[in-house]
Amino acid sequence: MPRRCLHSMVLAFAFIALLVGTSGCGLEAELLALAAEFAPEVAAYRAKGTSGIPEVDALLEARSQLDAIEEAEKLMEEARAEGDPKKAEEAAEKRPGDYRYRFQAGAMYLEQGSLVSAEQQFRKGFDGTVWVRVPEEEGYGFTVINACVRDGIQVLEDSRWKMQQRGWKSGAQCDWTYNQLIWSYTNVHAYLGNSPTPEIQAIIAQLQSEKARQCSK
Repeated sequence: MPRRCLHSMVLAFAFIALLVGTSGCGLEAELLALAAEFAPEVAAYRAKGTSGIPEVDALLEARSQLDAIEEAEKLMEEARAEGDPKKAEEAAEKRPGDYRYRFQAGAMYLEQGSLVSAEQQFRKGFDGTVWVRVPEEEGYGFTVINACVRDGIQVLEDSRWKMQQRGWKSGAQCDWTYNQLIWSYTNVHAYLGNSPTPEIQAIIAQLQSEKARQCSK
């Protein structure tokens, strides 16, 4: 059946996107006609959650996911500009598979002193486990690390620097930050039970020493 052929389905993608509310500039007349041909299927998808054609459903679902990504990115930009952790958390909800959004929301809560909310966001972020190989020159001294924990460390280190410059809001904020960093460095190499490397052990010892000085003020 011609309307089901792969070529037509690929061409239909742009028009399905147009029909569900996205822009489509410079479309050719014959392709607009193709979009109109799929209008009943799009209407059915909106009403019932399925168009009745698996290929169309897959394309519409992909469009929906792209829309969610765009919306999440817009929310996160607004959150950064306004310093609004609730907006950052809302953006993270729209990107459940992207732990970096959780870390950014958690960092905003942390820097504002909302430790319970920070804990919730970082915990959700650290639920991900993504083992990757990295060159030793990156400073981890090992070839396999948990990328999720590594990215969490980078966000926490950035927040730690900011809070040190501004002054800690409380001893609890200071304690939480250092404890989370120590846990993160301890677990970044925990691949098949590996212990922290000597380089990481030195970082942990330095953090423990800094914690004793910083958090007792």
